[in-house]
Amino acid sequence: MKKLLILFLFIVFSNPVFSQDYSDQIHKADSIVTEFFGKHLLPGMSISVYKDDRIIWSKGYGFADLDNEIEVDPSKTLFRIGSVSKTLTAA
Repeated sequence: MKKLLILFLFIVFSNPVFSQDYSDQIHKADSIVTEFFGKHLLPGMSISVYKDDRIIWSKGYGFADLDNEIEVDPSKTLFRIGSVSKTLTAA
């Protein structure tokens, strides 16, 4: 399921047909990520999409610390990468 999410985000934001205004793609991606996040009962996650050396979308979902209810901040929250790098390398 993680591979599908990563593949979807890659396709949405790398397609040259899209204009430089990514608001429609961001809204669509946010809806899909929110649904994915809700279905899989994850404590927290963040997504950042870069294009041409700039961030075009960055958002945190859920909590970085469940006990203290500290929300995920994509610019500050650190996650263990685990085996995610294999998925990115394969894409």
